[in-house]
Amino acid sequence: MNEEKLITCPHCRSEIPLGANVCRGCQAEITYRTPKFFIIIGFLLPIFFGWYISRYSYEILGFNDLISKIFWVVITVIFWCIAYKICDYFFHERIHFERKKNT
Repeated sequence: MNEEKLITCPHCRSEIPLGANVCRGCQAEITYRTPKFFIIIGFLLPIFFGWYISRYSYEILGFNDLISKIFWVVITVIFWCIAYKICDYFFHERIHFERKKNT
């Protein structure tokens, strides 16, 4: 038998199938996975870290400017992949219910 996973809404206590986008009972929006804040941080930090390493390789180690820029791109892409894996590891089962405020 195919058993469907159900989640419970913390606002109205109704059971909703896993994967739904809106609660049937209270119309709360359901989001899954990584919060947007961590996505932004995981996007920006590797850029700055790659820039720092490229400046270090240019000024301290004396590498060519083109080589430093290639370092920047390579390090940024590698750290984007690492940030994606870290976020996926920590937030793979995260479910967030957001209820609209009554006005």
